[in-house]
Amino acid sequence: MNVILRKGNEPKSLNFNQLKEDLDIQEIITSPLKLTKESFVSNTLLQIQQEKTVSSALDSAQKALNVLQSLDIFRNASVTFDSKSKIPFFREASCKVRVNLEEKKKGPNLHLSGGVSGDGMSINASSRYNNIFGQGERFDVTADLMKNSNSFFLNFTKPILSKTKIKAYGLNFGIYNFLRDNQNTTFKEKVNGLTLTFSDQLLKNYYVKKIFGIGHNTGLHTLSYTAELREICKLDDVASWEIREESGASFKSALSYDFAIDKRDNNCFPTKGSFIHTSNQLSGIGKGTKFFKSETRAQMHLPILNNISLGLIGHGGLITPLAKNEKIGILDRFFKGGPLPFRGIDGNTLGKKIARDPKTENEKNPCDYFGGDAYGFFTALLSYKLPLLKNKGVDLGAHLFLTSGNLVSATVGEGSYFSKLKKIFTERKTTTGIGIAALFGGNRVELNYSVPVENITSEIKNPIFLINLDID
Repeated sequence: MNVILRKGNEPKSLNFNQLKEDLDIQEIITSPLKLTKESFVSNTLLQIQQEKTVSSALDSAQKALNVLQSLDIFRNASVTFDSKSKIPFFREASCKVRVNLEEKKKGPNLHLSGGVSGDGMSINASSRYNNIFGQGERFDVTADLMKNSNSFFLNFTKPILSKTKIKAYGLNFGIYNFLRDNQNTTFKEKVNGLTLTFSDQLLKNYYVKKIFGIGHNTGLHTLSYTAELREICKLDDVASWEIREESGASFKSALSYDFAIDKRDNNCFPTKGSFIHTSNQLSGIGKGTKFFKSETRAQMHLPILNNISLGLIGHGGLITPLAKNEKIGILDRFFKGGPLPFRGIDGNTLGKKIARDPKTENEKNPCDYFGGDAYGFFTALLSYKLPLLKNKGVDLGAHLFLTSGNLVSATVGEGSYFSKLKKIFTERKTTTGIGIAALFGGNRVELNYSVPVENITSEIKNPIFLINLDID
């Protein structure tokens, strides 16, 4: 993706003063396109022709190229400013803008991958068909096979390019179904759903990774509607009465809004910068369970010495019913533990516990875990990026961590709502430990050894584990 300046047949470089010169763009000429509609591309390039100075035109051209790159329908793209003026380049001169675009094939593109995480082995198969109708549309079919979960997704994404601003928005529609066997639970969750999402996620990679003007200060907004028919099914023989009471089908109709700002220098091994992501969901649109759910993640990374940094990481969430005497069901509650966000805790074991049938319980799994409706966790992470294998392109790091917090049930039981929220702090659980991390296939993989510090009981303790962390 290049922006080229040319005077006659010769490439031209500019000094700082020349960037301020006036510019008159006569026309924009686009190379012939076979798979993409010219009107679709012209909307992206329109802003370039409206610029009046060299610097603003170059700025708009670079933004336009990155928008086109984010759509994943062009193999190469370049913009050439072509002037034949004999006076200093562009000064009170007119020029033509030539856009050369090399299209990719529509597809289908097949991809098969696998991996190992805390839940065991997983296999992912996906197929993508790009630029279906010549306007950057994308159709994805994805199947995931895992030890505790199987899913199938159909997604259609339609980018919408503004005529006044060089920006691409995404309109995404998906239908899915999966059968999930959550870790440390005695039931399976069957879900059939559909989702409609409007966002600027298509530009996420550009904003986060490109070193360009507005990049790291740009927020990512996502507005989505989800409708799901959920069912608690295939209960184990040892399932508690409370789990059996909730078995069966329920419906959720929810509107969600997500917002994120990422200013980290690296989203897998950050050494400086900040990150914040907030998610808010209003359920009960039309019909179904009625509640409000909010979660926030925040990070601050501070460089200390060469290759050494301190990360301060916080997670918090709250869910509250909207109707009187409404109960937050087990499928909507928070289940926490495991590598994110609490190292040293077994998956889904924090929060409310319910005794299983005394006739069938065993020492290893004496209770059902019922999650919670409010949580807060804080982690201090001292990281050192190891120089080993750096020359071979392998990122490797070591870290010390201290994590503290709790997951509580604030909307049920005796006592005031705020007194139960205080248990996040007064009955906090704390672990500390050491670990190593590496980057494999775009994921951060950690091997940690953790030591309990406060209120860590035997059934939730997980002192050593190999985990796979998705990048935030």
